[in-house]
Amino acid sequence: GMATDIPPHNLKEISDACILLLENSRTPLEALCEIVKGPDYPSAAEIITPPEDLQKMYALGTGSFRMRADYTVENGEIVIHALPYQVSGARVLEQIAQQMQAKKLPMLEDLRDESDHENP
Repeated sequence: GMATDIPPHNLKEISDACILLLENSRTPLEALCEIVKGPDYPSAAEIITPPEDLQKMYALGTGSFRMRADYTVENGEIVIHALPYQVSGARVLEQIAQQMQAKKLPMLEDLRDESDHENP
């Protein structure tokens, strides 16, 4: 058997790269990577893998990349705005709570999930 997991990409970037390849089939990967910046997930989480590593992933046709949550600090509180794709908010809360109970996060006093159906 064979398995594949192709990450989603921005349709405009992919279309522009395809047009460039149609115009010049010898377009180098570097030029294509200037157009296609990398995977594009529906969440606002940030891909933190360096561009050189993403380019290597495209060249080899295999690889992985890392994402991190989008957050801000507001009035001394950490507010998470977006989690990486397929990361469960409930699981993140559970892991943070376990670390708090183990006294590994002494700087945290409270943990709340203030998301709702409009702001998941």
